[in-house]
Amino acid sequence: MLTRLRNGILRAQDLRESGAASPTQRPSMACELVELSAKRATWRVPVPNQADCYLKAEPGGPERFVVHIDAETFYRRWLETSPTFPK
Repeated sequence: MLTRLRNGILRAQDLRESGAASPTQRPSMACELVELSAKRATWRVPVPNQADCYLKAEPGGPERFVVHIDAETFYRRWLETSPTFPK
C-alpha cells in the first residue's frame, strides 16, 4: 500500500513538473477488451516501450464499475483541483 502511495506521489510530481501537455503529443493508445464472460472482463493495455499489460475485473456487485479514462488528463485535472495535495 505504501509503495502504491509513493508511486502515486512521484507520478503526481512528474506531472506537476512537466507542466501542460504538449498539443502535438500523440494520444495514448486505447485498451482493448480481449475477454468478456459472466466471470470476468479482461483488457489488454498497451504500454509505450514495454510489453502490454492486462487488466482484469470480476463482478463485484452493483456498486463497482469499470470506467475507461485518459490517465494523463485525469491526473492533471486531479492535481489542478486538489489544493491540499502535498507539494
